[in-house]
Amino acid sequence: MSSPRYQEMKSNIRDLRGCLLPEVFDPTGNYPDLGKVSTLALSFRVLSHAEIESYIEDMAIAATETAWKAWDRYGVVTRTALSLLAFCGAEMSLPPETLQPKQNNQEKTWKERIDVGAKLRGAIKSYNNYVKRKNHGIKEENILSILLPIGVRPEEINQTLLIDLNSFGESRGLAAHTNSKRAQQGVDPKSELDKVLAILDSLVEIDSTIENLFKKPRKSFSKTSS
Repeated sequence: MSSPRYQEMKSNIRDLRGCLLPEVFDPTGNYPDLGKVSTLALSFRVLSHAEIESYIEDMAIAATETAWKAWDRYGVVTRTALSLLAFCGAEMSLPPETLQPKQNNQEKTWKERIDVGAKLRGAIKSYNNYVKRKNHGIKEENILSILLPIGVRPEEINQTLLIDLNSFGESRGLAAHTNSKRAQQGVDPKSELDKVLAILDSLVEIDSTIENLFKKPRKSFSKTSS
């Protein structure tokens, strides 16, 4: 069973299909107003891309929220928490010599030097800022930057999905940054739909993987357990 957020994305794309693509596809690609059909198909491409990107980002943010709650409430270090610390880009420094900072200008960052919870909170803040403000796409580099830090293992990321997302991301960029007349050339509405549906099918596995990260933490792994 896929997540509610996946179902929402799928429903939104279904609505886009009803609004923007022909009800019945012509196998020859001959439509009465080909220019209009091509323009609407390009709109479907761009808006579907936005739906997929938003879905991936929302699921990732939800994973970090779950990881923080597990630590804050139960003292449990989840796979997501460990991955966030590993991929946050911060230096894995040794403990300081004193509990109190030696210089006044160290006070703001000192907590993260002595408290793992503060380190995790900082990693989550940095990661969420990247996802919300700096991520702009669904190509392989975007996907790895989003999924690996929340604990999705490399072997859990389908290579075919990455290829499809790279191709879709490039075609979305073409539609968004090319002269409209030129971008319309060779656009087939059925092909546009088929590409999106293939990506949705492949995303089901990632959806299940991320949902597993949401499972209630086992207190037996707690920092307070004996």
